[in-house]
Amino acid sequence: MLIRSAFSANIKERRDCSTALFDERGRMIAQAEHIPVHLGALPDAIAAVRAHDPAPEDVFILNDPYAGGTHLPDITLVSRTAVGFAATRAHHADVGAAEPGKPARRPPGGWDEEGVVIRPTRTR
Repeated sequence: MLIRSAFSANIKERRDCSTALFDERGRMIAQAEHIPVHLGALPDAIAAVRAHDPAPEDVFILNDPYAGGTHLPDITLVSRTAVGFAATRAHHADVGAAEPGKPARRPPGGWDEEGVVIRPTRTR
């Protein structure tokens, strides 16, 4: 559904996105068939959100590589659900790097040159 409804070429054409469901303890119970690096890091993103004691229907946003993110252009949304958590991670073209739309990989100067770091943040 994410790919079919997307406007971004990164999601719609490149399919640079992943989704997964987790139980209330943060264990993955279902996953999409997409990017392994996304899916491998998602449990850490869930743990980072769980540390904030999310209420039902809370939604958190993050891209912090030290809180379960992969690299800054991969932005993750984590929703609290009736059975646990739902997570969606998708690559965005620009997150405020020194050079617009760049870099696709970690820059030599460190994460802070790649763009804005979003620590787990409640969106409401």
